Amino acid sequence: TVTVTTDGSARGNPGPGGWAALLEANGRERLLTGELDTPTTNNAMELTAVVEALRALKLPSRVVLRADSQYVLGGLRRILRGDDLSRAEFNAALWQALADAAAPHTLILEWVRAHNGDARNERVDAAANAAANAANARVEAARPRSAAAWRIVLRSEQGGTRGVWQLRTPTGDYDGRVQPSGATELTSLYHAFIAALETAATLPDAAEATIAVVSSLETLIKQGRGEWQVKQPAQQPLARRAKALRASFAAVEFQHLPAAALRQLD
Repeated sequence: TVTVTTDGSARGNPGPGGWAALLEANGRERLLTGELDTPTTNNAMELTAVVEALRALKLPSRVVLRADSQYVLGGLRRILRGDDLSRAEFNAALWQALADAAAPHTLILEWVRAHNGDARNERVDAAANAAANAANARVEAARPRSAAAWRIVLRSEQGGTRGVWQLRTPTGDYDGRVQPSGATELTSLYHAFIAALETAATLPDAAEATIAVVSSLETLIKQGRGEWQVKQPAQQPLARRAKALRASFAAVEFQHLPAAALRQLD
């Protein structure tokens, strides 16, 4: 009997992803992980984790498969009763790969509630997220950027309730703080972003300037690029205001940096 615990993660839907599988048998264990730089989804990475775990087994086995994805477990139940998922609307190739990988084995399926204290689930969750983060970091590092002369750095303070902005230009530096009442971290940073753009728009040569906007909050960066939608009603008018202000400049680019790298810009 082999006990397999799996998880998958994507930085965005779609976005770079990672997966992890913990295999345990006869007192031994093996942790498998993988990364994908091309756009993928959480569901695809969850499926990939199971496929790769089953492919790693050298002999037909009794497999106790533990996962927190009802999407994966529900599909596997359909496969085990003989349904054909090769024409599924999403992830058809992965479903076929999973059917092929599962065929030699006897599967016992076990749903694990995510983030509920199960040590093995927490372990593969951390490993999958680490793999997705590594893939995302490579994608961000490879993203082409111009030599922007102006830079806006956005960060949060006081547990995300205060947005902090810094504007650096060849002729001077500017900064400020905003703390909207009851705002989330993302809303606070949107307010800080708008304050920075409003200041930049008043400066000479703003119309010719290219601005690099840097933040460790990935949601703001992805929404600024147009890769993610602005779904929260409180942030939608702020995003529209920021978009209108961006027209004051030649170009506005967005760069995601981890918090530690962001601090090094000081």
